Amino acid sequence: MTWNHLSMAMLTDIGNVRENNEDAGHVDAARGFAAVADGVGGAEAGEYASETVVDALKAALAALPGDATPEERVAAMQKAIAEASQTIADYAETHLRNSCGTTVAVLLFNPWHPDEAAALHVGDSRIYRLRDGSLAPLTQDHTVAVEIGVRENELPRVYRDMLTRAVGMASGCDVERTAVNVRTDDIFLVCTDGLFKVLSPNHLKRLLWASRELPAADLAALLMRETLSKRAPDNITIALVKVGALPSMHQPTPDDLARDRAADRRPR
Repeated sequence: MTWNHLSMAMLTDIGNVRENNEDAGHVDAARGFAAVADGVGGAEAGEYASETVVDALKAALAALPGDATPEERVAAMQKAIAEASQTIADYAETHLRNSCGTTVAVLLFNPWHPDEAAALHVGDSRIYRLRDGSLAPLTQDHTVAVEIGVRENELPRVYRDMLTRAVGMASGCDVERTAVNVRTDDIFLVCTDGLFKVLSPNHLKRLLWASRELPAADLAALLMRETLSKRAPDNITIALVKVGALPSMHQPTPDDLARDRAADRRPR
């Protein structure tokens, strides 16, 4: 299908305090894809981890045929994340004294059903949707605080912001998949914690809603400026998606449907 109804922009910044950028991101409006990653492990280790998973996703996306089914697309992204996780783990074992890893959040639009997308995520990078003046998180952080149902500041300091899942930091990689509904005029924000730990949900909602008519690149730049103006202590990465009028649904052939079912049953 054509993706003319999607406009996207991606920005990343070192922030106001850090000495290096351990974030990475990529958008591809022509393939209905947006992703961010936030490396952990310090300095080059975090950079290596985030770049490795984003590069793996880009390569998998580029290798997909133009007629790939929705499940084939999702399966390719899941496989890319799993392979990146092993690559990162092997690198840490060979080159580092400590482990390294990364979060990842992917928004992948459905080529058959323009009103559907898949969110894939590991860690605490997030995907939000702005619709009719309301901002909703579409992912749930994989952190100790969320797992036990408390606020971060209620935990002992050693457990605050501690991830329970990360790409590269454990054998295997449990990617959470969430079905996402898409409508005309929706705005999606895929971002690392450097943004949402500085801008409150209400502040973020007001900014997005008040400036929703801006092009995607200008709206992403506005969010970045606002975050940096608050003396952002962490790296910041923003992938922003604006949805225009939805195109017609694709009519799959029986062969298409058989391939899609096979991809859904394939081990990840």
